[in-house]
Amino acid sequence: MTEEVSDFIFKIIAVGDASVGKTSLTQRYATSRFLDDYRMTLGMNLITKNLTLETKRIQLAIWDTGGQAAFEPLIPMYYRGALGALVVYDITNEKTFKSVEKWISDIKQHCDEIPIVIIGNKKDLGDNIAISTEKGEKLFNSIRDKWSKSVAFYEASAKEDLGVSDAFISLAESILETIDEDEEDDLVFEGLI
Repeated sequence: MTEEVSDFIFKIIAVGDASVGKTSLTQRYATSRFLDDYRMTLGMNLITKNLTLETKRIQLAIWDTGGQAAFEPLIPMYYRGALGALVVYDITNEKTFKSVEKWISDIKQHCDEIPIVIIGNKKDLGDNIAISTEKGEKLFNSIRDKWSKSVAFYEASAKEDLGVSDAFISLAESILETIDEDEEDDLVFEGLI
């Protein structure tokens, strides 16, 4: 079996409070599977997914963190080299929604401004929704107005596979556009391990 060679490797970080579904989203996207009994991520996980955009072969290296305060000392290492970020909240949990701006502030502190996708996860729990689509869009518009790079917003369900691929592909496309816009940096990303 031959290993596929990538034109680019994009490090993507998935951030958000504990139990918002970061692992469920990354697993759903990378493996097309959903498990009902995920254990809380301790530290961080890395999962990869290959895709082709505009004839470019891209490997997404998706870093998923547990989100607990105990792992804050690892944050600088976790963010280093990230080219894009997923900021996830649970649409059934107001506290996780209020943390979105904190996570974006962390990204801004530890990275150059990078493309981000805000994801309201657990759309399948319709009877328990605490954060409306309109409220999510209002936060998204506020962040987009302050952020110099691309920002997108999706509501998703890892369980039902709603909006998951769209969110990841949107982020990968934004990263690729950033690279194409700055030809001098193309060499930095080619063959990045």
